Amino acid sequence: MKVLLIYPPLTLHELDVSPPTKSALIGLGYVAAALKNEGYTVKIIDCLISSFSKQPIDVNFVRYGMIDSEIYKAIASFAPDVVGVSIILP
Repeated sequence: MKVLLIYPPLTLHELDVSPPTKSALIGLGYVAAALKNEGYTVKIIDCLISSFSKQPIDVNFVRYGMIDSEIYKAIASFAPDVVGVSIILP
């Protein structure tokens, strides 16, 4: 079974002056390692680092990372059976 783990793009308010930061994907790494130990084929897509572009998505918000079409293409090329997405809560 193929499992795809995704760290999604980052969306910030346009007035947020702090630069987008990248934390280590420790959580996804642990999940990937556990799945690999059980015999699964695992891939991690880091949408923030894979394509660090800045796109306005709304009047007040900016998105950093891969655009939707790039994410769809990456998912389709791996053809996973299961997809997991990391989230960040305030």
